[in-house]
Amino acid sequence: MKMELNLNERFTLVGLLPPKEDMLFFRLVHRARKALLPNEAEVEKYKIENKATPDGKFQTVWEYPKDKTGKAIDEYCEIELMQWVFTKLSEKLKELHTKKEIGSVVLYVLHKRFVEGKTTKEAMDDLENEPLPEEKAEVKADDPAKKKGDEINDP
Repeated sequence: MKMELNLNERFTLVGLLPPKEDMLFFRLVHRARKALLPNEAEVEKYKIENKATPDGKFQTVWEYPKDKTGKAIDEYCEIELMQWVFTKLSEKLKELHTKKEIGSVVLYVLHKRFVEGKTTKEAMDDLENEPLPEEKAEVKADDPAKKKGDEINDP
């Protein structure tokens, strides 16, 4: 399965791949990592580096090319993923959603793309424009925040 992915999505997906599998599936994961991780030309182009953080961990950083106005250009690359890998990544994204662990725009977009089959543009439009579910305020009768005449949950 071919997908257009930007660098941030690719690094995020590498982190979602299963860490351990049997011999056959280990080979599939290895190939997926190889396809997702940047090649030497991309490392040079985006100035990709692993930098130490104050807590002793490492963080991968890069620079996107900029247009004439100085705005970063988010470039996409076509990546081939085997169906098993696509399925594993979709399952992991579903799991993160179920556990309420979608904590970044890139995870939101990847969930929309892998689980719901949307494009990046559609996912970003949903993020900005999709109506939110209505929240119903639950106020107990003895709640001091409830004032006389409130219509919320008034019997």
